[in-house]
Amino acid sequence: MKLCTSIYSGTNLLLQQINEMSRSKGGNNIPDNVIEWILLNDIKVVLDTSKERLNLIREGAIHFTNELLAQISQTEMDLKETRTIFIGGGSILLKPYIEMTNIVAKPLFIDNVRANVEGYRILYNNQKAGRI
Repeated sequence: MKLCTSIYSGTNLLLQQINEMSRSKGGNNIPDNVIEWILLNDIKVVLDTSKERLNLIREGAIHFTNELLAQISQTEMDLKETRTIFIGGGSILLKPYIEMTNIVAKPLFIDNVRANVEGYRILYNNQKAGRI
């Protein structure tokens, strides 16, 4: 636990920021599931989406990823030397964006969307049992 850091910048914040960008450029809100499918590169949704909207979503993901990695860096973790583990649904959406930054030298992605919940359950049970 002494070596762990958790940043509270979840998927909801990503989706909100992308929709704020859309509205600031005169566009409408984009349904959350559309944003997620585009970030997951669902070919059917990508082909049915305008180039402008695709670019906006991808720009939003890049911006969010850079902010997230900056927050992690501020915790004094050395992303170039330390194994950095990304867990849960948000990390699945941002995996290609994290990898393309070249900021994180040793990323490990746990792509179980329930990993955070399972981890907290284990932590709670260990605390309750007095093991930590």
